[in-house]
Amino acid sequence: MSFEPVFLFSNPHSQHSFFTYIALKDIGKTILLCPPLQIQLLFGKWPSYDVEFSRNPFVLCGQLLCILSFLLYKARFLPERLYIKCLTHVTNYILSEFPSLIWFHYQDYIQISKRNRSLLKLDVCELIINSELSSENWDSTVKAISYADYVTYTSSNLANMVNSFSSKSFLVHYGGNKSSYQFHSSFNNQKSSKFHLLNSINIAARANTIRKGIDIFLESLLLLNSRFDSESKPVINIIICGAVSEPRARALLDKTNNQLSNNGIIKISSRQYTQSAYLNILRTSDLFVMPSRLEGSSPAALEALWLGVPSVLSQACGIDQFKDGEHGIILSKITPQLLCDALYSVIHCPIKLRTWRSSIENDISLYTWKSYLDSYKCIFAKHLERI
Repeated sequence: MSFEPVFLFSNPHSQHSFFTYIALKDIGKTILLCPPLQIQLLFGKWPSYDVEFSRNPFVLCGQLLCILSFLLYKARFLPERLYIKCLTHVTNYILSEFPSLIWFHYQDYIQISKRNRSLLKLDVCELIINSELSSENWDSTVKAISYADYVTYTSSNLANMVNSFSSKSFLVHYGGNKSSYQFHSSFNNQKSSKFHLLNSINIAARANTIRKGIDIFLESLLLLNSRFDSESKPVINIIICGAVSEPRARALLDKTNNQLSNNGIIKISSRQYTQSAYLNILRTSDLFVMPSRLEGSSPAALEALWLGVPSVLSQACGIDQFKDGEHGIILSKITPQLLCDALYSVIHCPIKLRTWRSSIENDISLYTWKSYLDSYKCIFAKHLERI
């Protein structure tokens, strides 16, 4: 490279910010303005990495102010819009005081002034979730993509949107081995499953909201329940991972549980889990299901696959690495009937799970964060030297 780049990475939420941060740090000096990640680093969630605050007293004050506003937001003393407004002001201040920075951000969370945009070395926007014309953030997302010098996106699902508004875009893939960075060692991908005609099956589902397809999933379970006769009654344990808090979703879950309670074939539970508890649930699951309507690239699905769990996913989950028929099933359409058929086929042919698990373990490198980190090295190595 012809110069050492200096990045400002500003982002209001945690998401996958740790991996973006270490990718940027490996390329050049990075000013971090992501309060949840800074707090995680302070408390040792990522044991091999320390938080680095700026030595500039004014930037340091801005970082600390953003952390304070984040804590107030999490404690519900401050609305999210005011927290993001605080982060936006600090971002604009840093950009105005230090020209020629490379500003790295996700989506459309933060807006910068026209003057500060003219001072940038580069504007790099990573698109992390799909947006539709009817979405509230459509216009702001389009604006963020259009203004950016480079746009990265995380699955082929986002390609059409990105390429419609940007001439310089790059595909970067997420990984699922986050826990190996948190705990120094990867979780054991092997597990002892019961493959004897599956008298019982444990299914972990990331389908706790309407956007993530809880209505489709619950209706598919009702259809599935009706396909078992009195002589064929496997026990199907469903764990919906994540709080079901939307009123419509909660009502659907309660209604479905009441309808399924008579014969005891399908049992459903749901709750919010810590990261470590969630990973342990995945490790003891025979199958992972996610019928999401709208994603960028689902970290939950990637974590399941990295742990070797065969999966049934919608195309919207955005897992380009997934091999349909080898790692599980990709639903051609998100309908209760297709999802029911997929689940029924697994229960009545349990050897599929063993075959799929073996295939995933052979392809496990597809589901690590190495690809994401290497992609940014390649992108900046090729393009920053041209500036």
